[in-house]
Amino acid sequence: MNPIFEFMSKNINVFIVILGIILGILLIGNYMFLVGHQSQVEAALNLTNEVTLYNTKTSEFQSKTTKERVTPDTVRGLEKKFNEITLRHAVYVQLIPLFPLFGILGTVAGLIFQINAISNPSQFEGLISSLNLSLYSTFWGLVFAIILKAIDALLPSRTINSIELLFEDYDKKLSNSIMLGNITDEEADEE
Repeated sequence: MNPIFEFMSKNINVFIVILGIILGILLIGNYMFLVGHQSQVEAALNLTNEVTLYNTKTSEFQSKTTKERVTPDTVRGLEKKFNEITLRHAVYVQLIPLFPLFGILGTVAGLIFQINAISNPSQFEGLISSLNLSLYSTFWGLVFAIILKAIDALLPSRTINSIELLFEDYDKKLSNSIMLGNITDEEADEE
């Protein structure tokens, strides 16, 4: 077990820095997607169309700018893409609390390695055994906290967000149907 603590105490900082850089790049990349998507949404909601008309009475060409209609499907498509981008962002944000845990894990692993390296434990036997017990319990608690937090961020949280999107999409479709008169309020209550 001592080689594990030695390896961790010597390499945890490199691991934290590399993981931090990767997560930072992912967050910045996701931000760039959000900025690009914001431009698409703004452009779609402010569409204009220039039409050139020929006036037969005056024999002149006239330009006329009209506002292009945006369909609910267009907005839903943009909203779906937005929700996908924010879903990735939520996963990245949920990984951030792992960094303090990794830092504490490195501290505990280094202390355990140092305690195990003491050559004459008879001087500090009582202190070492109680410190060793507390550090091991902290070590294993941190190991499982890191694993479980990562599992939660990557699996259930994504599923929960996806299901929320499905329900939100259903509610919008139902509201649209009622608004367009395709379904009455009484029929909606039965569903």
